[in-house]
Amino acid sequence: MQDVSLDIAGGEFLAIMGRNASGKSTLTRLIGGLLLPYAGEVEVDGINTRNPESSRRLRQLVGLMLTGADRQFVSNIVEEDLAFGPENMGLPANQIRQRVDTALKMVAMEEFAKHPPYLLSGGQKARIALAGLLAMNPRYLILDEPFSYMDSRSTVELIGLLQRWREDEQGTLILVTHDQQTVRQADHIAVLQEGRICFNGTPEELLGQEQDKLRQWGIEPPEISLLAEEIDQHLNWPAVGHVSDSGQLVERLWQLN
Repeated sequence: MQDVSLDIAGGEFLAIMGRNASGKSTLTRLIGGLLLPYAGEVEVDGINTRNPESSRRLRQLVGLMLTGADRQFVSNIVEEDLAFGPENMGLPANQIRQRVDTALKMVAMEEFAKHPPYLLSGGQKARIALAGLLAMNPRYLILDEPFSYMDSRSTVELIGLLQRWREDEQGTLILVTHDQQTVRQADHIAVLQEGRICFNGTPEELLGQEQDKLRQWGIEPPEISLLAEEIDQHLNWPAVGHVSDSGQLVERLWQLN
């Protein structure tokens, strides 16, 4: 990472985008305290991630879900896996049981409490991995490509679950993703390129960028922009030009009459 400066407000939904190896996963690990910065500072709720005395508190504040939910399972039974974090916090058995039950209910996976997590589907594994984080009552959730190997329906369900968590718990969500339908719901988006932040703004500002620039950042332009591009190619002149939503496209086409 180089010259990265980023402020994330409490209760915000930040989406992080960029090509592979652009620094997205490194940034999430720096925020979560898994990596320490060589230079500069990373603070979460006023806690400096370099401070070893605050590492325990940081782990309680931040729930970090890495790519590949399977890697986070520590038990062969779902409910035992969810209890692992609260047990390490030293909570009494009744509170652990309550947290596990609540977390399973939040992700609608109560019936799988006794199941082996490795036998679940990709979407179900992601829900259980998320439930393990929720059982810790985090203030921040950082999810690195949670929708990998998930179908569109599972993706929609999971993002809905995360949005409800934000509303109910006033939590902060940091999400690494390539899914454009998801990033449209974010409060703002940071795009990384070669370890630097090359864009930091709203979804509307990002999708309003020129197509060549989006492709340079590893982001596929919106379908409406691609449609406008095809129309211009078919007419063999820039009749429509750059558009970022259907309203702009209709307006441009109407002006051609």
